[in-house]
Amino acid sequence: MFCTRCGEEIEPSSKFCTACGEPVGQTEVVPKTEELPEDLSAAPGQFQADVDGRAANPVRGAQQAASQSGVEQPRRSNTTVIVVAIIAAAAVIIVAILAFVFLSKGSSGNDADASAGQQQTLQQEQQDQQEASSQGSGSSQQQVQSGSEPDPDPEYTYTGMTHATATSYLPTGGINAKDYSPANVLDGNTATVWSEGDSGNGVGQSITLAADTTQKISGFRIYAGYQESDYLYDINTRPKDIKVTSAEGATATMTLKDAGRTYQEFVFDTPMITSELTFEILSVYPGSKYADCCISEISCY
Repeated sequence: MFCTRCGEEIEPSSKFCTACGEPVGQTEVVPKTEELPEDLSAAPGQFQADVDGRAANPVRGAQQAASQSGVEQPRRSNTTVIVVAIIAAAAVIIVAILAFVFLSKGSSGNDADASAGQQQTLQQEQQDQQEASSQGSGSSQQQVQSGSEPDPDPEYTYTGMTHATATSYLPTGGINAKDYSPANVLDGNTATVWSEGDSGNGVGQSITLAADTTQKISGFRIYAGYQESDYLYDINTRPKDIKVTSAEGATATMTLKDAGRTYQEFVFDTPMITSELTFEILSVYPGSKYADCCISEISCY
């Protein structure tokens, strides 16, 4: 006996189909037999013959046939997924390389710009220093603000002061192990010094610079105090007001700043035509330990 709904074989005494639950009538239904098509995926609604001749659901019959035959259902290949993943990874790597190259070029350009800017700044600083050197510092009736050296006069060519004498200087010996003679102001070394040897603080003492020929002198640069170190500068006395007198009697008075280890430059209102200049100390900045007034270097031009 077979179910009229699903075709499943049932026991004659059963009131319901054990497969689909259809009530069982009194009339035996003979299942319709059809040839099994080659294509197991027959259209829905069609019945397929089972191996033993029983009717079966088309889809379930195909699955049962495949299961009974031991053939595993084909699975979808992963080749496409792998290829897509490789292409995506390659694209990411290429983009990263291009970004690195672009940033490297940009950084190189910035470095070049920065180097050019630093070089331009350095050149500007050097130019400012040169201008500051030519202008000098300090105040005086004889000082001018331009600080530029005049054009050379063919009649009086400046060759430099070559001799130095002084009203006094500290002798060498005892604690005075170094030479403090006036010649030290012409040796081009700020670590050497002329120190006056008077018993006071140096006011009224002077140093005279001389040349072999008459020259046109427009100004001078002076390193006041003991310039070898900050300590020696502080403990020794420095000149403040000085008067410059030529051998012909021309004079100029100026005030120096207590500026530390640096030079100060002065330009005369009227150049002095002379072969000799005397620098007299009128007032001083007192040292913290010694009253000896010192000058490290004087250069005329």
